[in-house]
Amino acid sequence: MLDLIGGKTKTFEAAKKALKEKEYQWCLELCDLLLAAEPDSKVLQLKAAALEKRQNTKQAQMGAIIIWNAQKNCSVQTEISKDKNYISPFKFIEKHY
Repeated sequence: MLDLIGGKTKTFEAAKKALKEKEYQWCLELCDLLLAAEPDSKVLQLKAAALEKRQNTKQAQMGAIIIWNAQKNCSVQTEISKDKNYISPFKFIEKHY
């Protein structure tokens, strides 16, 4: 795969450029390609920097909110399903439509 996109050196340079331009997710994708080909401490340091920078972005914060909401929804669904009068949405639709 790295050969198709210019080799290790060009990919590493592109990852550094992505970090500098605040395109953290793209930097992470490129680092993953590099690490899959060969473990390298410089690539790991670059990936760590991108992860650290990304955690402070609105995109990461929105992702955390989405995950929290999904977890909350699962716990609510669990509580609802304990109710003896609970009908699953699928059974409700079958019954009423």
